[in-house]
Amino acid sequence: MCLNISNSCFSGHFICIYRPPGHPANFFEQFQDLLENVVTIHSDFYIVGDFNLHLDTPSATTTTFNDILASFDTTQHVHFPTHIHGHWLDIIITRSSCKNIQTPTVVDGLSDHNTVIANLKVRTAPAVSKHNVFYRAFHSINIAAFMADITTSNLVTHPREHLSELYKQYHQILKTLLDKHAPIKTKYVSQKPPAPWMTPEIIKSKQRRRYLERVWRKSRSSLGRSGYTRQCHQCNREMSKAKSHYYKNMVSKNSATPKQLWECINKILHRRPAPSLPTHASIKSLCNSFSSHFKVKISVIQSTFTGHTPHTVHADFPQLNFQLASFEPATTTEVRKIIMSSPSKSCDLDPIPTILLKACLDVLIKPITDIINASLCYGFFPDDFKCAHVNPVLKKPTLPKEELNSYRPISNLSFISKILEKVVANRLRSHIYKNGLSNVSQSAYKQFHSTETALLKVHNDINLNIDNGKVTALTLLDLSAAFDTIDHNILITRLSTWYGISGTALSWFTSYTASH
Repeated sequence: MCLNISNSCFSGHFICIYRPPGHPANFFEQFQDLLENVVTIHSDFYIVGDFNLHLDTPSATTTTFNDILASFDTTQHVHFPTHIHGHWLDIIITRSSCKNIQTPTVVDGLSDHNTVIANLKVRTAPAVSKHNVFYRAFHSINIAAFMADITTSNLVTHPREHLSELYKQYHQILKTLLDKHAPIKTKYVSQKPPAPWMTPEIIKSKQRRRYLERVWRKSRSSLGRSGYTRQCHQCNREMSKAKSHYYKNMVSKNSATPKQLWECINKILHRRPAPSLPTHASIKSLCNSFSSHFKVKISVIQSTFTGHTPHTVHADFPQLNFQLASFEPATTTEVRKIIMSSPSKSCDLDPIPTILLKACLDVLIKPITDIINASLCYGFFPDDFKCAHVNPVLKKPTLPKEELNSYRPISNLSFISKILEKVVANRLRSHIYKNGLSNVSQSAYKQFHSTETALLKVHNDINLNIDNGKVTALTLLDLSAAFDTIDHNILITRLSTWYGISGTALSWFTSYTASH
């Protein structure tokens, strides 16, 4: 009998032989044929069994057997009696170069033969990163039942009137329903490299390859080797084709968005650096350090500014003939369109994932619209919407990780707060375009304008000056923390005096820029 054991820690063949008592004429010939085959195996082999040879007694048979072992560079490890009559009958044979077998020992057996025990030194499996993960089974949520619970909840039947209370009610009820339909679960997992391109067909092809390999190793025939080789080539072609198709679709899907395209390319080339943070004693202390650093950074930049101009309107400033005193209420159709066109990204501050919110939008669209309209009507931006999860990210992988100045803060806001911002932005943009207040030279944050249109404008101006024999001087400025250092008082004043924002609309912007 031959048993092959192979895994990530050990690979070897165990061969069990029984030689009947007496002197079979062809045993040594068959034994030599066996050794001729097993010595070609790349892994170690272990021949064990009852040979019924008195290896402790010098004889012609013993000499022949030992000569065969020596000719194939093998070693016999049992040098003590294994039978009740004191002879060496039960033996263990390995390569002479085998170093992972320890000296055998013997214990009393159940028959006239004793039990021979030998330990193998097997390397331990590589440490697998395992940890507990907490998750919710979102895929198992019954959407119809979830929507039914929302419909019968106080969020729909008895909504709160005050804006802050209404949002708290929205957040609390949805979170409670999420705990009911998809409670947090814990499981112990190990880190495994994902293979998203793997298909059931490839798995079957690999199983077929493994089967043909076993057939060939058992038969050692040229036909078996040919079948195994053909299956190897076919399996490799299928995997290569699947990988190519997967990566091609990934690149094609993200080709319209440069940021996502570069993330896709970095993922394919395995260039995504591991998340890193400075050395810290606790997460709380690290958070406080980052918070203080970012605040001091803005203060230092603002302290370098020269004196501010008075926030007053010049006497000769023309009287504005247009005003935006209040925001037009949002309709459920408008809010639905904004939500469905927004990326399905979620924040930990959201009561339910965005993908689930979109699935239940038919029953949630009215509460969400009521929250947005309450903010527009009262000219108030809730403090809860100003809370964000801030993630410090290295500006460049080559920067020192222990210096806080190497990081930039990435803020992740709740989903509804971003929907509210888009609703207000649509009204402000409409007001600016309607009254001709847009700067024709601005390229950023304008529809159909980008860095490409800015470069085309600069390139065209330079060419025109060259054609007219003029000299062009180009000044490029990179402002540090440009948005973070905006003076909110100046911003509110200019919205009022230059853009005609007043009333509850101006109150909304004032509330939006106020510190939380």
